Amino acid sequence: MNLIQIALDGLKEEIRDGLESTEFATLVSLFEEVAEVEAILKKEKYPQKSPHRRKRKTRPSSFMDPEDEDPWEKPGDDDGEESDDDGSDDGDNDEE
Repeated sequence: MNLIQIALDGLKEEIRDGLESTEFATLVSLFEEVAEVEAILKKEKYPQKSPHRRKRKTRPSSFMDPEDEDPWEKPGDDDGEESDDDGSDDGDNDEE
């Protein structure tokens, strides 16, 4: 028994069944064929899907502070006003 036959006997049955030939001149040629069969089996088992973009996970509105965000307001829909803590904007700030 030679090394090529020992290597063939040690392969999984599904890989052996996928080989085009059972006679190989070198171990390298056997391993190259095995790698091709494994790649084909992997593609069949796990079909390539289109790349998925990760969805942005957002917090449920029940966990959000209602003062932080208005759920009906669209992003970028600003009316140009900013709110202050005291609610007044008289422009006369005498603090130094």
